[in-house]
Amino acid sequence: MRDNPWRRLVTYLLTTFAITWICWGATALLVHFTSLRATDIPAMALFVLGGFGPTIAACVCLPGGFSWKNLAHFLTRRAPHAALYFLLCALLEVAAFWLSSHGWSAPADSAGTSLIAIVSIFLVVTLVAGGNEEWGWRGIMQPLLARRFHNFIAPDLVAALVVGAVWACWHIPLWWIDGNPHQGSSFAAFALTSFALSAWLGLLVAFTRSVLWCMVFHGMANTLMTVFPPADDMRHHLVIAVWFLLAIPAYYVFQRVARTP
Repeated sequence: MRDNPWRRLVTYLLTTFAITWICWGATALLVHFTSLRATDIPAMALFVLGGFGPTIAACVCLPGGFSWKNLAHFLTRRAPHAALYFLLCALLEVAAFWLSSHGWSAPADSAGTSLIAIVSIFLVVTLVAGGNEEWGWRGIMQPLLARRFHNFIAPDLVAALVVGAVWACWHIPLWWIDGNPHQGSSFAAFALTSFALSAWLGLLVAFTRSVLWCMVFHGMANTLMTVFPPADDMRHHLVIAVWFLLAIPAYYVFQRVARTP
């Protein structure tokens, strides 16, 4: 059967938003109208399941249909020099979150326990609380949009901006859940970070072809926001905006590197 990219894109979005918004909406109602807190097991289970909306939708929309063989190929594919592209993106990511914060905030008292805590946080946010989303956003949606925008200048960046806008809106129910950290933050600031992160993730998947590297990059971002808490001031917004804009020259640098024999 001939692949229909538009149908796959619509199916992906409908499946993602249905799973996530139903689960997160139910979490919001459960926490608001019962004695349960957002951190209690029933509410947390619904919350985590909602976060797997993009992951489940990606499995539904795999090229060629779902099979374990297709899934394995989807997760393990990569382009030449993928690690180099990732390293360059990761260095700028660390610099951006460090410069936009008030400095280091260790999650434990001693260096040893801090390292264990950071590694634990990274594994959790990469596998079940952020990085898992990349199966869908960068694994399915980004390539489909890049193909659709192939006549545009820098189609991968254009696609990344669209994904960033949808991705930011996908998180909206988090502001309805009592006790969720997002309630105390600005959606505009969150959206700016989402656009910046989406731009770099878009570059990463365009040049590495690797969903796994995107998972690691997303997990790093969530971990960095823990150890370098964002400063809620103009400096933070300015640094993130500059990081966002740096994706434009990076795109052309990566293109030249990719064309080098």
